[in-house]
Amino acid sequence: MSFLQRLFKGGGATKKEDFVPTIENEEDNPYTELTLLQHHTDIVRQVFVIDRRRCLSVADDNSAVIWDLLLGIKVAVLTSHTRPITCILLIKSKVHSSPYTLVTGSSDKQIKVWDYEQGLCLQTITEHNTSVKCLLLLQNECFISGGEKLHLWSPDGILLDTYDRVKEEADVKYMIIVRNEKIVATSNREIFVFHVVARQCYVVFHVVARQCYGDTDDIKQELALFLTIPQRREAIKCLVNISETMFAIGCLDGCIYVLSSETYQTILQFTSPEKYKGDHSDYPYSIQDMISADQRFLVAAVGSGFAIFDIKMKKIICKPHISHFSKILHLTFVCNQTLLATSSEDGSIRLWGQIADRQHDTQVFHGVMERFFNKSFGAIDNDMKSNSLPEPVLIGECLAHSGAVNMAVDGGDDVMVSCGVDGLVICWKNAELQKIKRNQIFQKEVLMGSGIV
Repeated sequence: MSFLQRLFKGGGATKKEDFVPTIENEEDNPYTELTLLQHHTDIVRQVFVIDRRRCLSVADDNSAVIWDLLLGIKVAVLTSHTRPITCILLIKSKVHSSPYTLVTGSSDKQIKVWDYEQGLCLQTITEHNTSVKCLLLLQNECFISGGEKLHLWSPDGILLDTYDRVKEEADVKYMIIVRNEKIVATSNREIFVFHVVARQCYVVFHVVARQCYGDTDDIKQELALFLTIPQRREAIKCLVNISETMFAIGCLDGCIYVLSSETYQTILQFTSPEKYKGDHSDYPYSIQDMISADQRFLVAAVGSGFAIFDIKMKKIICKPHISHFSKILHLTFVCNQTLLATSSEDGSIRLWGQIADRQHDTQVFHGVMERFFNKSFGAIDNDMKSNSLPEPVLIGECLAHSGAVNMAVDGGDDVMVSCGVDGLVICWKNAELQKIKRNQIFQKEVLMGSGIV
């Protein structure tokens, strides 16, 4: 239920957590400059940072665009798919001039391999035969595509094996690699564990008129079902690794399960609302996104709020208070991991953290949560034991999208990139730092180049 629904239905908000926080002073907001990156003509679903200068955006207009974040210009436009791009993957390149090769999957049933430096399609893979919902890179540089079926591909895009999921109705949408190179995949409410097995094949061959049984053998890699995990009450919305020993799933009903990567048994369960469907079947507590930190913490978007869980202490250290007027769609850490950015259906990106004088803080933190709370792990543990750990506060708000913000990602050097249903990609920057960078470029390219300096 949204804030306005609570306000009008209940005659006013009576609890602290019923109020959406507002901010009056945005002095601590680092993003004081923005650049509109315009090209797409439909909803932009994803942005993906390639390096500290470039990012990739994919949209429902069937295209992907490479952007130069420093100059705010298009580097290349990838236009070969005939339906929206649904997933992307970067693979280290051994042959081409680019350090990475880009792989895109689409609902046009095709997988394409790109040289994103040149904007050229190097290969089109058509054997998937159904809509491609997800891609996963394996440690041996092979990759898996998921959808109605699972397909195993060589690094060169050669089909190695197909796992036919005849009995299952829903497509595989999420996949991760866990311990011992097992693949965890989710399909609606179901969870499956796969692994790649190597089978030895023997070949019989003939030489002239004499029959010979050769010792020639061939190693064939196959996808095999390892285990089926009991299904959840409602659809699984997100799947994330926490550490080498555990992973987590978040569901439509607001439940979060932490599972062992060895036994695949549930270790912990957080949040279990009774009336999870809500008054209007809008699932107000649904887990839309999750990110892990320091192999110990889990941050989850719970409806229109977010929560932070400490898996080690088995404790909720930040309860899911309402943070937006609509559901949060995406979470990410930005600004050297000192701030948490929440992207919402209400069209805003909100920045959460601790108000502190970081300029005069001489202590250097390395952990994500150390930077976020501006405390050492020891201080965090002590505060949690005494229930005195300060909750994140609203630092700033980024408003420029005219509709839901699908996601925002950290671009490094105080740069954040967002995309939304309005077809825009927006690059958010720190104006002071950008002024310094522009002066440096001016001095290097203009003054020194002309002999003035």
